[in-house]
Amino acid sequence: MKMRIGNYLLVFAALLSHAASAATGNLRAGAARIEITPTAAELPEYYKGIKDKVYVRVLVLDSGTTKAILSVGDLPMIDGGLYNDFIRQLATEFSVPKEYIMLGTSHSHSVMRVAPLGQENTAYLQPVSAEDRAGVAEAVKKNIPASLEFNKKVLAAYRDATRQAFARLQPARVSYGAGMPGLLRSRAGESELDPSLGVHNFETLDGKSIAMLLNFGITPVGAERNLISGDVPGSASRYLEAELGEQAVVLFTISAPQPSRYRTGGESGDAPRSASARASIMSALGVILGEEALNVARSARVSDYLKITAAHEVLQCPGKVTYPRNLSDQCADSQKVGAPGCTFKSFDVEKVNINVGVLRLGDVAYLMLDGNPVPALANMLREASPLAHTRVVSTNFGPVRHMVDNAAYALNTYPATDTRARPGCVDPGLIKTSLGLIELTR
Repeated sequence: MKMRIGNYLLVFAALLSHAASAATGNLRAGAARIEITPTAAELPEYYKGIKDKVYVRVLVLDSGTTKAILSVGDLPMIDGGLYNDFIRQLATEFSVPKEYIMLGTSHSHSVMRVAPLGQENTAYLQPVSAEDRAGVAEAVKKNIPASLEFNKKVLAAYRDATRQAFARLQPARVSYGAGMPGLLRSRAGESELDPSLGVHNFETLDGKSIAMLLNFGITPVGAERNLISGDVPGSASRYLEAELGEQAVVLFTISAPQPSRYRTGGESGDAPRSASARASIMSALGVILGEEALNVARSARVSDYLKITAAHEVLQCPGKVTYPRNLSDQCADSQKVGAPGCTFKSFDVEKVNINVGVLRLGDVAYLMLDGNPVPALANMLREASPLAHTRVVSTNFGPVRHMVDNAAYALNTYPATDTRARPGCVDPGLIKTSLGLIELTR
């Protein structure tokens, strides 16, 4: 009888040991960055030169059962069709389901966009009268140049950096925390802020940095538009990479974009600033964000276990276009910025799709949207979430452009005049969709 009890205890101990090993020490992480700074020959005439180098950065995570790819390019946007196609290509090449892929951009306005060349697609404007079509097209035209050679370089960099990151997978530890750097202000017509800095840190088991994933809602318009620059996200990433060691890769994702408190002259309605002042402010913001991230990482609890889950859905909204947009170079509502008032016209157009994804890393949910949510909407999403840590990520400036709460439409704020979604869809549809995806990732 004693022998039988002893055997049972040995089996029970083995089961406990197996369960413990399955719940700890599962995480592997690898990261890489590839420079995408265009050569002089690749620069369209619009650009005068290079302010600083720009990159694609990739972090790959492996929980033992699930893999995820997180990437950010120093780019303003990727054309919606190219964006969706490229996610599918990455999913196929690396055998990672598309919902586990974060294909991000830093929204820097001082880098070429990735888009097809030639005539802009205006098919969605068919319901608009010929009299108004030219006005709409002028209001929404793309002012940031594109280049076929740059397109090829960027897409190859995302793929090559992902391949390198997979090759560098190694046992890792993870920590998460958030800071309050106090660097943002509300845009005209908006009262809410999304002020926090999310910091997800990944390091080797002996404490050497692998990667850091930042999430902060700044509008990257600090650099001069005609000089290639990663703007504030690039400045913060480069600063941290220098501090953490050359092996470190720092990905800067954008939350609900908001202007900096320290005016560089890049926001609509701001007074002009000198080139040296803009460069100094941009660099200073990068240092402050970098130091805040380091402070957060130092005090965050570290674990070598990470559960990874994800879900994705497309939210389809009835479409609209409005012109002019509430920008000082088109017109400006006198109630907001003291300029002559605007006369807005809106037209119903074809439906617009919004990619909504949740990538769950442990108890942190990254809510991925391919458009720019206003802070009020981002705060509504966080408040509705059942999780303690929900980060909103504007992965791309996609077809919907901006996403606003219903109250913003009546105010004719810039995002409300720029969004392609009619009132009553994003709010409350985005909240309902996001909650359903979070539930799927439990």
